[in-house]
Amino acid sequence: MFEARKQEVLAKVNELQGLIEKTWGFRIPNLTIRFDLKGCSAGQAGRRDDQYFMRVNATLMMNEGWDHIINNTVPHEMAHLACYVRPMLGRNHDSGWQRVCLALGGNGKRCHSEAAEPSRKVRRYAYIASCGTVVTLTQVRHNKILRGASFRLRNTGGRLDRTCSYRQVA
Repeated sequence: MFEARKQEVLAKVNELQGLIEKTWGFRIPNLTIRFDLKGCSAGQAGRRDDQYFMRVNATLMMNEGWDHIINNTVPHEMAHLACYVRPMLGRNHDSGWQRVCLALGGNGKRCHSEAAEPSRKVRRYAYIASCGTVVTLTQVRHNKILRGASFRLRNTGGRLDRTCSYRQVA
């Protein structure tokens, strides 16, 4: 089943390559499709030098997220690739990119709502700032505080540093 869906994704990419060529007069060169994405993202597009790539979340592809992958994720990522090749079309998730995404048959939305498991389990810590506000921090910021960094809360002006009490919450 995985191979069949993989072939459908590749066929959809070829179909969208033709649509991009017909609509804007170019093809995405040196395009590689990989099925190695994990976590909550349905897809990812990028470029390195003159190499363009698309990554697809194989777990979502094999579960209830299949319709979304084929009908929205692939057009979404192809819109990014088209905008990388021709930046005047749009960038990131702006209105230009959205027009390209819609023209390719996607829904033009930035994020998906399919159920997905995060690939990383992040520890979180509840800190009590100097002003009394309880703030939840991830392991990265917690480690910085343990090494001597301090942070100021924008809304209250309270400080987070080594002297603040904390406890692990997740």
